[in-house]
Amino acid sequence: MSKTLINLDYDYLIQNEYDVIDYAMKHSDTFSVCVIKKKPYSARPPVFDFSEYIVPYAVDYIFEKSSRPVKFLGGNDPMIICKVDRNSRRSLHELLGWFEPIEKNMPSDICFYRRGLVWFATISHERMAQIYEPTDEDIKFFKNYGNPIVFK
Repeated sequence: MSKTLINLDYDYLIQNEYDVIDYAMKHSDTFSVCVIKKKPYSARPPVFDFSEYIVPYAVDYIFEKSSRPVKFLGGNDPMIICKVDRNSRRSLHELLGWFEPIEKNMPSDICFYRRGLVWFATISHERMAQIYEPTDEDIKFFKNYGNPIVFK
């Protein structure tokens, strides 16, 4: 049985970032970002720009690519898995630019998970976003905001 996959228009995500982040946070259990470490590189948790927005909600730090829950994300930067709650949602809203991290020097490749499985994944430098196994509510949300839905 093949999985349902939706490709999202990345420009749409940028234009509607607040609403998309809000929806994703309300419909997921955890989220992750990849960060670029700063000196001292051996620090645990890692030191990185905007860490005050992420570290308070961290539940796991993944340093090995092979251990990442999203296998197609490359790079050697650590991935930080964070809990979703009212405070983490507020923190993400305070710092907009999650879909343009390169331009804003922010953590990249934000992904959201449901029941431990990737649900909404982005590859920032490729300007790609996908939803896996969307619910009817997911499809309705993205269609209502004018995002073209492309099933694969």
